[in-house]
Amino acid sequence: MRSFCNVLLALALSSSVCHAAALVDGKVVVDQDAAYQIGGITDDPTGFPTNRAESTISFTNASRTFAITPAATTYSYYIQGIKYDQTAVQTLTFPDVEGLHYAYFDGATLKCTNAWKIELLYEYAFVAEFYWDSTNNVVNFVGDERHGYRMDWVTHYYEHSTAGAQFGSGLGLTAFDVDANGAADSNATFQVLSGSIFDEDNKHNSAAGADPSIIPLFYRLNDGDWRMSQDDAPLITNGTGRLAYNQLSGGEWSLTEVGNNQFMLVHLWATHSTSNMKAVAIMGQTTYGNVAAARSGASDEISSIVTAGLPGDEFVPIGSVIYQTSDSYGNTWQARVRSDGDGNNYVDFRQATLVPGQGPGDHGNLSGLTDDDHQQYLPADGSRPATGTQNGGQQASTNWASMDVGVINASTVNANIVGSAYVGATSGAFTSHTAGTYTASSGASISEYSTDGNLAGDSDTAVPTEQAVRTFASDAANLTNRQFDLAFNGLVTNAVDNITFIGFATVGDWSVTQCWARIDAGTCEIDFIERTTNTTAFVTNLTMDVVTGGGSSNVAFTVENGNALYIKCNTANGSNFWGQVSGRH
Repeated sequence: MRSFCNVLLALALSSSVCHAAALVDGKVVVDQDAAYQIGGITDDPTGFPTNRAESTISFTNASRTFAITPAATTYSYYIQGIKYDQTAVQTLTFPDVEGLHYAYFDGATLKCTNAWKIELLYEYAFVAEFYWDSTNNVVNFVGDERHGYRMDWVTHYYEHSTAGAQFGSGLGLTAFDVDANGAADSNATFQVLSGSIFDEDNKHNSAAGADPSIIPLFYRLNDGDWRMSQDDAPLITNGTGRLAYNQLSGGEWSLTEVGNNQFMLVHLWATHSTSNMKAVAIMGQTTYGNVAAARSGASDEISSIVTAGLPGDEFVPIGSVIYQTSDSYGNTWQARVRSDGDGNNYVDFRQATLVPGQGPGDHGNLSGLTDDDHQQYLPADGSRPATGTQNGGQQASTNWASMDVGVINASTVNANIVGSAYVGATSGAFTSHTAGTYTASSGASISEYSTDGNLAGDSDTAVPTEQAVRTFASDAANLTNRQFDLAFNGLVTNAVDNITFIGFATVGDWSVTQCWARIDAGTCEIDFIERTTNTTAFVTNLTMDVVTGGGSSNVAFTVENGNALYIKCNTANGSNFWGQVSGRH
């Protein structure tokens, strides 16, 4: 009696507990108040009897109802040393909120929360955790949390936070038809053997011969919502009909079709489910180019696979199955199981020690390597343009098949550009660029893009810009003075009035390619003269004689700035003259 009292004293840290114990008919009896004092200090015992079969868990999706029912007449549980007996079904309605929910007893009342809290282990009797799919209105996973009251809550918390669930026995994968031609559905299916796992003090057994049709496949969508699918194989197709993998890109999850003849993984786990989901599959989250890469990536991927939102600490890895998908395969999923290259039908992880969240040892085996997640780098496939100026650091850039540069600033390009063709130009038109000069396969080297709208530079090494050409073309004088063809006529009355205005007033050189004149009689002298602006003074540029009956000649002369060009016919007063003058400026 004294030894027992000392034990109680050490546990309860109160002598009053010991005083409440007595030996009755050879048995130690502790009254309820004393037990409550022990539980109030140690928070134990808390939990269910070893036989969880005293109660059953069920759901009604349509009404979002969780229920725990006596298997026979009564089930019991303890909270901080106080025993509670339930003789009727207890139910609750949980909120329509996506994600994990936790059902527990608070005293005799069944409650639910969607936020995990450590108090579930010692202030309440933890019953179950379940995932609610609010889009499809279905509970797609239920985990059994009816742990025994014989395990104190501190040990429970430690085991849960460190080792987690552990492999027990069995659970091998079987009934494979590996490395076949992909024609039959059996080339992509398998079965899970019976076995067990331990979730702390609870042992969970699975039935033998679990075939793929009852292995749910879990995957994520949008910002991480878990979805579940069940088919004759734990596979989903997408796009053209090849397998899909679970891609994370830019914070969004999606089902993305695996490339033709490429590889992916499906990961198998044993769980603490209360239903037939004792084995579940999680869709692979990256793709591979060959069997060796998939085998190498299996351990990295299953260690680092993102299971946030599912009770991953309660899952035990069984293994990873390597799948290849191809347009040439004729079965339902256009897929086949591939052996791992070492003669194994799957990558076995039942005895492996995996650290949740452990990163891959080889960067090449990271998941999501095809995702464009690192926006500070330019993708090699050119799928995203640069958003800022790129500095080459005076380094060479070689072996470009073509380059569409848009604009090259000749004043800042200090390196050589050498090639046989530029996009937008005839192949071979530009052969090199050196320190601001573009050299063509023939002709002059171009050193300037000119913005001179008058084209006054008259250069063979400058190319006018579009705006410069537009400016030049919009000046009517530039166009009309390029070429002229005018008729003239008059009646000679005196030395002044026989001047006829031709209409040219552009500075520069003029060339009259044809001048023809005719008079009534005598000799005609044709003078091209300038009239100085705002004066009546004339300057004779050129004189051309035309004989009676007509004649022609070619002449050239220069018009000064600000002057207008006229034509004058010197002949006898009273004579008529007429003619035609053609040329270029």
